[in-house]
Amino acid sequence: MEWILEQRSPFDSLYFYGGDRPIHVSYGAQRKREVWAFTEKGVPTRKGIERWVELVKEEV
Repeated sequence: MEWILEQRSPFDSLYFYGGDRPIHVSYGAQRKREVWAFTEKGVPTRKGIERWVELVKEEV
């Protein structure tokens, strides 16, 4: 995850499903650079990913 964020890739949304699952990078014209994680029940959250969210903000 950090490697992708550090590359300053122009993604729309990045989805982290867990350390043992693949990530999903959504590319679109909006290039919002939003980062999302998911709970074990599949609910989107930003809890626990504050460092990644801040890393994205610093790069703009």
